[in-house]
Amino acid sequence: MGLHDQRERESALASRVLVVAFVVAALATVLFLAWSIVTRVAAPRILMRYTDAAPRPLSETPMTAEEVDALDKTVDDFVDAVKAGESPPQLTLSEDDLNALVQRELRDGDDTGSIYLRPNGGLIEADVSLPLRDLADTPLSKLANRYLSGTASLRLTLVGGKLEIAVESFTMDGKAVPKWILDALVPQGELERLVEDPDVIAVTEKLDSLTISNGAVSLVPRRSRTQ
Repeated sequence: MGLHDQRERESALASRVLVVAFVVAALATVLFLAWSIVTRVAAPRILMRYTDAAPRPLSETPMTAEEVDALDKTVDDFVDAVKAGESPPQLTLSEDDLNALVQRELRDGDDTGSIYLRPNGGLIEADVSLPLRDLADTPLSKLANRYLSGTASLRLTLVGGKLEIAVESFTMDGKAVPKWILDALVPQGELERLVEDPDVIAVTEKLDSLTISNGAVSLVPRRSRTQ
C-alpha cells in the first residue's frame, strides 16, 4: 500500500470517527432537550392528576381536649422514663390515641395538611392529604400549591434499636400510585430524617419491641439493669 493510499484510509477513518461523535453528541442533545421538556412541561401535567387543589377532609378523633392533655402526659412520662433508663409499663396507643396526638401536632404547627392513622394487620394505614410546598423551588413548582392525597401503607420495625419505616404501597381513590410519581412528589429523605432524629433514637434504642396488632401500637421498653 502506498503512502498516498494509507493517508486516504486514515482520512476516511477520521471522518467516520467525527461523524459518529457528531451523531452521539446530537443524540445526547436531543435526549437532554426531551428530558427538559418532560420535566418542565409533561411531568407537571401528568403529576397534576395525582394531586388535589385543596386538602381532603379526613376523620377526626372524638377525644376531648382534656382527654388529649391526659394522653400527652402519659406519653411524656413514658418517654422520660425510657430515656432515663427506667422500665415503665408498656405504652399502648389505640387508633383514637394516635390520631389525637397527630392532629394536635398538626394544629399546633403551621402545616395545613391532614393525617389519619389506622393500625391494621401489622401495618399503619395512613390517610393523608399533604401540602406540596416543598416543590416551590423545583421544576415542579406549578404543583407547590396543591396536595398529595391518598392512603399509604407503612411498615414500622425496630432494627438494632433504630426505627425503620417502609412505604409498602400508596393508593389514591383506590388505585395504586406508581413509585416514580411518589418519588417526584415526596421530598427525598423525609422518612430518613424522622428516624434519624436524636430525640427519636433516644427512645427507640431503649425499646425491646414495637408491635402493631388489634388496632393499636404497643411500645415495650427494655428491662432496666436494676430489675
